[in-house]
Amino acid sequence: MTGTGSSRWWRVYSLIGIALWIGATVYAGTQAEGPDGHRPILLTFAGGGALFFGIIFAVSWWQMKPRSLPELDAVLAELALTPLGGSASTAAITGSRIGRLYVALGAITTGLGMAAIAQEGLEVGNAALTIQVMVGIVVVWALAVPFVLMRVNTTWAEVLAPLGLERGSGASVTGERHGREVTIEFGPAGSITRLKNATARELSLSGDEILAYCGRGDAETWRNVKATSKKGTITVRREASTHNRPAWLWDLWLAERLAAD
Repeated sequence: MTGTGSSRWWRVYSLIGIALWIGATVYAGTQAEGPDGHRPILLTFAGGGALFFGIIFAVSWWQMKPRSLPELDAVLAELALTPLGGSASTAAITGSRIGRLYVALGAITTGLGMAAIAQEGLEVGNAALTIQVMVGIVVVWALAVPFVLMRVNTTWAEVLAPLGLERGSGASVTGERHGREVTIEFGPAGSITRLKNATARELSLSGDEILAYCGRGDAETWRNVKATSKKGTITVRREASTHNRPAWLWDLWLAERLAAD
């Protein structure tokens, strides 16, 4: 699942899943009686949470499967202004592996939290110890984050530097290529690539129109992509795509092709 379809699926699943989870817990509460009335409430809450988050973590793990990207590697080689020090595939695979590590740690800590609740409901084991282990994992991971980010930044620097680009403020990439100012901004909704000081004629292309113009890639490559040229600025907007795929390389390539034409 990619783009708006994926985002819509997550919203629908979250709304329905949380409603069912809380509804089941409330129902268990209405049926609870006696001194052990808290037990079905805690067990229902823990079981529902484990199922709800388990599906989220499983789908996220699948979406972050490391993949090589030969087409993007070819685009990167064409865009490079100096010899490459890395590849789009390497950067994407590194991102995927780190993303999967986040997912695994999230699954473990969430599982421990739900286990602690279940332990309280069943009155077995040591729920306090389970919580301590969960907190310990979170602390260790927090301490490791700077080193992880350093690794990510190094990997992407090897990709960006030959392009004449560098990490900008916030979630952005900036630089100058062929006398044109380049800015690429990233957000939850996708990315926006802007090429300033371009002399392309005014136009607006999207989806299949871009595919017909470029004769490169496929329908999926240009799905949810719109390119416009106006007042000396070429803008390529891409709605959120598959995790860890640097599709903005395609957008930079497209913007520069429009500028060249």
